[in-house]
Amino acid sequence: MGEISEYLLGLRECLNKDQIIQFVRNSINFDKGGGETLNGAKAILLFTNSNQQSWLVKTNKRFYKILDDRRKPKPIFNFSAKKEKILDRSNQPKLNLNPYKKDFSKVIFSFRPDKEYLIDKKLFSNVEFDEVITNFLKD
Repeated sequence: MGEISEYLLGLRECLNKDQIIQFVRNSINFDKGGGETLNGAKAILLFTNSNQQSWLVKTNKRFYKILDDRRKPKPIFNFSAKKEKILDRSNQPKLNLNPYKKDFSKVIFSFRPDKEYLIDKKLFSNVEFDEVITNFLKD
């Protein structure tokens, strides 16, 4: 019954990790001619609820923050940024992580200080999120 009502309401399934990585090709900033590739691209799920998933995707050239809302026809790009905007010269992420409620944090990237992105700490229950995001961004 749930599937029928979701269909009638125009809801779709959220994309999985591999589909999100492939979705990056749709960004106007994806620079295939400049050597950007999805070979070796990685994605990390930052937040999820019944209607949305928030992802950070890393290619060989850029980072992409993607919000996949199943109530919308397709995911949207919150931002894309060259690696130099997110990593400093010593390859350390330029961001702030701020506590927000019991199970959530907010990440603020230094190149977008006016925007906060929600992180679900439950997705990282066995590890420190600070370490996970730092290693993901640097790797």
